[in-house]
Amino acid sequence: MNEVNLSVSGTINQTIIFYLSTPKNDRKSFGKSSGSPTELGLYIDAQTAYDYLVYKQKILPENIIIFGTSLGASVAIQLVSDPLNRVKLAIFENAFISVPEIAKYFIAYAKSVIGVTKSIGFIYLFDSLPKVRRIECPCLYLTGLLDPIIPTWMSNTLYNETRTARKRHLCEYPFGKHNDLPIMPDYFENIQSFIDELPLITTPSTE
Repeated sequence: MNEVNLSVSGTINQTIIFYLSTPKNDRKSFGKSSGSPTELGLYIDAQTAYDYLVYKQKILPENIIIFGTSLGASVAIQLVSDPLNRVKLAIFENAFISVPEIAKYFIAYAKSVIGVTKSIGFIYLFDSLPKVRRIECPCLYLTGLLDPIIPTWMSNTLYNETRTARKRHLCEYPFGKHNDLPIMPDYFENIQSFIDELPLITTPSTE
């Protein structure tokens, strides 16, 4: 499983997109990055980047959108599950429940097809289920129904458990797979529509 790339880009109405993805290049311990990739390390990287935006760049939290895809969604969930990390909204694309649940899914498939089964121990968990139950910010879940890596029921489960969010919505793309949701019809329109429906959220000064 790839590590998480952190990047920031401008977007609609002066909102900052804080994007967490799983790239092929410049991952932690690769390219210009340094250090060994660990679950805790990725969480710390995300928190450090958020703190930089809010406390150094003085970006208002209501102007920050957290966007995580695949493994990046797990890191995004960890970040916004802390009520101190206030944001405009969080978007989770093709999110999974945990690494063990993904493994169980593939092992069950392998066993049913070729009779393979194996007991596996896990160093990293990325256990998102208990964390989404603490999220308060608006949340948008995006999932591809043809994703061969992460079954769509995982996004559905996480969505259903995000009960404390001020607003939540789930978008399913019938022909979407793991990495092609942005080219699906209405992808960006659905995101913009969700943003437009959000009430104005103000936060205390970070001064």
